Amino acid sequence: MTTTNAWLPTELRTARDIETIAGFDHLESLLSLMKVETVVRKKVLYVVTECMQNIKQHGATTTDRTASLTVSVENDRFVIISKNMIANPAIGAVKAAIDCVLSMPPSSIRHNYLKKLSTNNWSVDGTAGLGFPGIARKTGQNLCYSFDPVNNTQSLFHFQAVIYRK
Repeated sequence: MTTTNAWLPTELRTARDIETIAGFDHLESLLSLMKVETVVRKKVLYVVTECMQNIKQHGATTTDRTASLTVSVENDRFVIISKNMIANPAIGAVKAAIDCVLSMPPSSIRHNYLKKLSTNNWSVDGTAGLGFPGIARKTGQNLCYSFDPVNNTQSLFHFQAVIYRK
């Protein structure tokens, strides 16, 4: 029996993307079964969505599309870790974006986020630069990152966000 994915948008018709959607639905179900508060569950799903979008939008194209996204529960917190290849020339911009967010007080992050949201400025690659500020807002700035050089052209970008259950 052959199944069709016609109900999916064209860009989401690969087996890997269908697995991602199924995994996201599974995560949502698990959070419900774990009786995670709605506010915390929405934060986790938001951060996971942003990480998936960052991987898809900004991850370097490689033959094996090296990327991973994990969500783990550690006592009173959720740890979300994404890893993806990134072109070495892009590292400076990513570092600057994250460091800028981490250097701001929460009220400034919120103000800048809302300002960017209202200006409707989009970059050449179709993003608005709201990912890291949005993640910082949802996590209370519990963000860590690093870059591991792989070769002369690419590095592995590690990104971690922590959400406390409260």
